[in-house]
Amino acid sequence: MGFFQKLNDLFVDQEAEAEEVARQEEFLEHSKVLVIDDDTAFLEAAATALRDAGFRVLKSSNGTKGLNMIRYAGSDVKVVLLDYDLPQLDGLATLKFIRKFSPAIKVIALTGMDVKFLPTAFREGVDLLMFKPFQGAQLVSQIRSYIFPAATPKETIA
Repeated sequence: MGFFQKLNDLFVDQEAEAEEVARQEEFLEHSKVLVIDDDTAFLEAAATALRDAGFRVLKSSNGTKGLNMIRYAGSDVKVVLLDYDLPQLDGLATLKFIRKFSPAIKVIALTGMDVKFLPTAFREGVDLLMFKPFQGAQLVSQIRSYIFPAATPKETIA
């Protein structure tokens, strides 16, 4: 392969990469992450961190309001970060409604509770279970993998 062919291949690769980045940014414009947590400090910190990572974020302090946001945002909500210990509707009840009305949404459970106190239906009903505190980079990586799907196994991150 000659020098000019290698140079041409380099530019083609860069153009393809730039097109992919532009496509992902455009897709992110219509991909929202909904954070449902009654801890105001955590809710604000998570929303800020996710916005800084390029996500469009909706936030709710309870399950009822979160479900209404899903209803009105339609298919734009791609990922829900869901706490288990919520007022009004707990995480399990909220999860059941999400699965019933928007089964394509990926749900990442975020909890500070000991796993033995979480109902089996909640643990098994979410796509990912993360325990507080966790690394923000892990969360961002998981959300990106759900918005831009690749084969991602269901797992628990402690």
